[in-house]
Amino acid sequence: MHTVLVITYQPDFGAAVAAALDPSRWRVLVKEDAFQAASLFDRQAIDAVLIDVDLNDAQIVRSVKDLRERSGQVPLVVFTADSNRHWEEETYLLGVAHVLEKPIRGRLLNHILDKLLGEPGNSAIIPQSAQVVPAQSAQVALMPAQPQPLHQLDNLRRFSSLLIHSLDARALLQHALQQVREAMGVNRAAVFLRKPDGINTDGAPSQDDQWLRAVQAIGHDPSILEHFALSLASGLGAHLHRNSRILRSTSHEAVSNREISREFGILGSSIAIPIIDRETFIGILLLDERITGGTFGDDELLHLFHWLEELGTALRNCWRHEQLTAGHGLIDEIIASLGSGCVVIGSNRGIIHANEAALDLLFPSGSRQRTRKNFDFGDLPQQLGSRIFQVIQQGKASAPFKWTPPHKPEVLVGVRINPFRVDASNRADAALLVLDDITEHERAVQLEVETNKLRLVRQMAWHLAHEIGNALTPISTMQQMLEFDTDAESRKELSVELGKSVRRIQRLTAQMNFLGRDWDGHGGDTVKIADLLESAYHEAHTYHPGKRVARLDIDRDNPMTVTGDTKALRHAFSELILNALQANPDNPTVTVRIGKSPKEGGAGLSVEVQDAGPGFPADVAEEIGVPFQSTRSVGLGLGLTVTRKIIENHKGTIEIAGGGEKGPGVVRVTLPN
Repeated sequence: MHTVLVITYQPDFGAAVAAALDPSRWRVLVKEDAFQAASLFDRQAIDAVLIDVDLNDAQIVRSVKDLRERSGQVPLVVFTADSNRHWEEETYLLGVAHVLEKPIRGRLLNHILDKLLGEPGNSAIIPQSAQVVPAQSAQVALMPAQPQPLHQLDNLRRFSSLLIHSLDARALLQHALQQVREAMGVNRAAVFLRKPDGINTDGAPSQDDQWLRAVQAIGHDPSILEHFALSLASGLGAHLHRNSRILRSTSHEAVSNREISREFGILGSSIAIPIIDRETFIGILLLDERITGGTFGDDELLHLFHWLEELGTALRNCWRHEQLTAGHGLIDEIIASLGSGCVVIGSNRGIIHANEAALDLLFPSGSRQRTRKNFDFGDLPQQLGSRIFQVIQQGKASAPFKWTPPHKPEVLVGVRINPFRVDASNRADAALLVLDDITEHERAVQLEVETNKLRLVRQMAWHLAHEIGNALTPISTMQQMLEFDTDAESRKELSVELGKSVRRIQRLTAQMNFLGRDWDGHGGDTVKIADLLESAYHEAHTYHPGKRVARLDIDRDNPMTVTGDTKALRHAFSELILNALQANPDNPTVTVRIGKSPKEGGAGLSVEVQDAGPGFPADVAEEIGVPFQSTRSVGLGLGLTVTRKIIENHKGTIEIAGGGEKGPGVVRVTLPN
């Protein structure tokens, strides 16, 4: 195993190098500068050094020189985001082996390190069919200057191994026809092909197009081929499509078919050979006889037929490449036209695509990164870059979050990061960063919230004023009567009525008080739940002086306790008990059951308050806790609203449990203990 030292101030660059190298062959160490790596050089523990540099740093040449002196003969490879010919010359003079531009390309980096260290590495096991060779340079290497005394068609078949690497169909066919002309001594040659399908196909020709058109020719008049096509329904096209055999103009099939003879005559050809990509008929090669006047033997044409099979495979690859390019271009245009900012990041942290909307949200106007060419993964803000790295590593989408661009503090951006995988691995092959300007949306939401709050306050103020007015009217009346009525019995009755009105106002005040308070979980008391409910019962009873004495059925010896704001909890339970008392004034009996919480996985207690009335109607049960909802003519309808708020502040829940085995009129409260 070899050790590679990475010198960089960006942790993401070190992680990208580690991801690009095979961990079974390379150990990656990351340091910020040469001084931190001095001990490693002293122990001669480093086999190669990768340096991440910024050309805007005026001290970079000195830093590379210092690193060169410390590292001795260890190979140095420099990575930079920008190219600079003068600076590159300086680094090569200092002894740097290679200067590479970001982003990191894993295959190239592995190959360079293997070459620098004299190791075969992965490049030694890459099959020849997987190595992409530029067409022109490969022709020079494979075609000898002095032809060997071998059969020219055998040379063509060996040369065909190059054709499957070309991705330019027109250049490929032009070169192929030139080779056929030189090898076989023909004057005219033309290739007619079916039209391939558009985007989102496998490169096969269109099934709807029934014509073969001239796509490349040598020795023919272009004006004739421009307006001439072969039909798959008749003539040469139909015959070769149906039989897939070589056809000579002198054969019985050609002579006896006027259409085929006419087409041979128009094109000045004598031989038609089908082009098959080993699966599908895609076209025809038309040749005349040799320039010397000789004819072709069957063996020669058989060699040419097999060679055309490989040419057909190469053409299919060209079509696939063109379709992928067209599809990629279409996706580019779609993404560019979106209002959302979109950035596509590869698994090696290279930027695959970034539209203008994304660049506008990520970088200030006029900055270097405002073009895709200069935009690098390391330029992303730390908050975004770290989450993208995590999404690529784990293959899981990040939860949506909000972010504010540093250069646009007034803008709020909604961020989503989604992974994309080609295979079944956990690691993502790419990630999509989506940025949406949600500033106006958030303002609208905030405005709506504030409007709803004002509407609720207005409604509450109206109800509160009405209820207090109803309570003050008898107080005012009885106060006037007390001035003139001296009878003791009458004064006692007036005093009782005054007390009712005062308690009514006190309850309203308590509701408003608890509605405006929140318990933060600190400073609470721990009390027995039975004692708390007993106290709540007495408080509720003061607000409901019925004709009959109310009765509370409860297990007073239950040892379970609850922690919280005891005043608030007592008020919440008193509201529930008061509702139970009011449900049946003729039989004001309240049954309270205390037990463990029935919810799975939740340790806590449960309190069920059951009245002796008919239970909650379905429409009332659905609106439990909704402000100002009441079935009575008095009161604000805030009792259960305040109760729900207090219970939820204590991390509890409240629900109507009417029906079933418990019967109607049951309210269940669960609380942690």
